[in-house]
Amino acid sequence: PGDGKAVAWHQDASYWPLSPSKAITVWLAIDDADVENACMRFVAGSHHHGHMTFRPSDSSEHNVLNQTIDNVEQYGTFVDNEL
Repeated sequence: PGDGKAVAWHQDASYWPLSPSKAITVWLAIDDADVENACMRFVAGSHHHGHMTFRPSDSSEHNVLNQTIDNVEQYGTFVDNEL
């Protein structure tokens, strides 16, 4: 908390060298998760697009991960997954 880093738009499967890409990622919320404290946000239906083109993140972006998918809104509607 408070480190100023963000998680850019990405696909988890692009981090794993699996072929075919058949994996499930689980996000476990220990506390309540809502928009104010950064619940998970995803793009509904984006899994229908298959592997998406990403670019390496620039260090100035302060991204936790090293990949970023640009213009992600073209793939569907944003959904905040509040728990």
